[in-house]
Amino acid sequence: SILVCVLLKELGVPYLIAKANDDLHAKVLTKIGVDRVVFPERDMGARLARSIVSPSVLELMNLSDDYQIMEIILPENWEGKSLKTLDVRRKYGVNILAVNRNDLFMVSPAPDMPLEKDDTLLVLGKQQDVEELRQRFAQYSRGILVQTVGEVEDSMDFEGMMEAEAAHKEHFM
Repeated sequence: SILVCVLLKELGVPYLIAKANDDLHAKVLTKIGVDRVVFPERDMGARLARSIVSPSVLELMNLSDDYQIMEIILPENWEGKSLKTLDVRRKYGVNILAVNRNDLFMVSPAPDMPLEKDDTLLVLGKQQDVEELRQRFAQYSRGILVQTVGEVEDSMDFEGMMEAEAAHKEHFM
């Protein structure tokens, strides 16, 4: 792939995207002029890990180093309440950009609109605030103790997760 990228650059291809296998490969691709380097396997692995450890988070996208957008399943204790009643911006430091209800995407929902059971929320906020909200709604799912996404991505220590789950069961049962 490196040779192909060099040849394409020499032929004058204006914008080149290439897949890297690891960080060293990405560094080489960048040095030879590749405009964008992608890691589809790594990115999908992180996305899968996130979906396993946070089943209530449907999607998470980093907008910058500071801000994220997250799509979450409506928490049970928010059902029937309005955004005004929940006071999400003040309590959690995030904004609800949209509500998805029955495949109808409502952008800038009215503050007095009651939220319903199967709603999903599109949330925008600073990374720290979004992460705190995600952790607040983290739950046990499929018998696995939920760890933060960072812990799973950093360590991929599934043995440690299982040990923590066993310790949790011992302590609470």
